[in-house]
Amino acid sequence: MGLLLPIGVVLIVIGTAGSAAACSGSPRLFLAPLAGLTLAVGLVCVGIGIGNWRRPVPSEERPANPWSDQPKEHGDPPVGQV
Repeated sequence: MGLLLPIGVVLIVIGTAGSAAACSGSPRLFLAPLAGLTLAVGLVCVGIGIGNWRRPVPSEERPANPWSDQPKEHGDPPVGQV
């Protein structure tokens, strides 16, 4: 999953270059749909890569909340902010 962002950027660059070459009229017309498809796949890869990059840390890996301490003994009220 960590490679989706750089792969997406490379695909976007290739798609942009292909679409610019297709617009200039020098290559054949079959290059334009391939460039558009490459550009779209690159944008999807970048979107998925950014979405996974911003995902929060799972609760089993985070440290416990220091403000929600448990009671010292059975029957005692909780310590901290309630």
